[in-house]
Amino acid sequence: PLRIILTDMNDFALDQLDSTSVINNLAINLTFYPNEFYFSENNICDMVKCKKCHLPVPDVFVSQEEKNECINGPNWICPKCKRENEGYLIQPHTSAGRIPSQKGYRYYIDNLMEKTELNPRFTQYADSYLRKRAESPESVLNAASTLLTELTGLPSVATTPPEGNSRVHKLRFVQTGRYTGMVVLITSTGMVKSQLFRTEFVLTPDMLRVFDEALNKSFAGLPLKDITKAFIQTTALGFGELSFFMPNVLLAIRDAAKEASHISVAESGMTKLLFLNDFDIFSARDILKFLSDKNNVSELLTMNTGTKVIIGEESGKYELSNSGIVVSRYNLGGSMAGAVAVIGPQRMSYKDIVSATEYVADKSGELISELLEAD
Repeated sequence: PLRIILTDMNDFALDQLDSTSVINNLAINLTFYPNEFYFSENNICDMVKCKKCHLPVPDVFVSQEEKNECINGPNWICPKCKRENEGYLIQPHTSAGRIPSQKGYRYYIDNLMEKTELNPRFTQYADSYLRKRAESPESVLNAASTLLTELTGLPSVATTPPEGNSRVHKLRFVQTGRYTGMVVLITSTGMVKSQLFRTEFVLTPDMLRVFDEALNKSFAGLPLKDITKAFIQTTALGFGELSFFMPNVLLAIRDAAKEASHISVAESGMTKLLFLNDFDIFSARDILKFLSDKNNVSELLTMNTGTKVIIGEESGKYELSNSGIVVSRYNLGGSMAGAVAVIGPQRMSYKDIVSATEYVADKSGELISELLEAD
């Protein structure tokens, strides 16, 4: 007489089903068949019907308080309809069952969800996968997004830190020819950018050492956004006669800093959006459109600290109104840097994805920090 469709509800007690029991990846469709309804002397509410759905409700779904309500008054509402009235469940269309609303998912995540304990085999695989590809900070972030897509089957992104967080960590100078060289700029957030420069004199190892010592002293620790044309001119004046030897070198540093300040977003599995049943072609198109703007993506993913689940309209972006995002920040040098995130439908296994995303983000931060220390 009672059909229940439950997804991911291990050890869930039916007699505890109430308005607080909206859980992750939940699709509850309580359909009663009055003609087949089984009456028993123990079910004191057998003859009482919900005033909203007009269906009888078995005793197993009714608390003692609700029993008293249904006995003492004709306006009793069954638990299913009560959860719908409270906004935890919605009915997409007339013939559909009830599914969790955005409010329902938020309540579950904030109050009921317990993160999955990661299997040691997963952590070993993730460690090995990322470390093998840790040739540079960019390669670590690319590997992180690819790994999360492989594990979750959903699109993933990893971002470099916002522009305001990046500083010059170190400058290196390499001779590439008799009159040409290359400046390598390493930022505090792990980005590595290079620019070629040409001089009017023959470059020697001694001259490169002079550049290294003088320019690292002036630029180390400086925010990238402060390296402007005016700053370069002021810095050149401070070098006195040495400035005649390095105009092109200073311009190369400015160009490398400008390039390093641009936000970089590593993406993986974007086409998977087109094959998810929860998204139609228009929703998938809107999400892809949003993800194509790197500044918007970085701004959204780095607006919070730690790990955060963003559901639907909480993002403030209409393109993501039907989506769920699990984002976790990684640390560099003891401060928040970029972010790693998984994008999917609102109905996804949050407890598993939160644990995986958090682990991959932490490991990515560790590997990028190691690369910076090695430099």
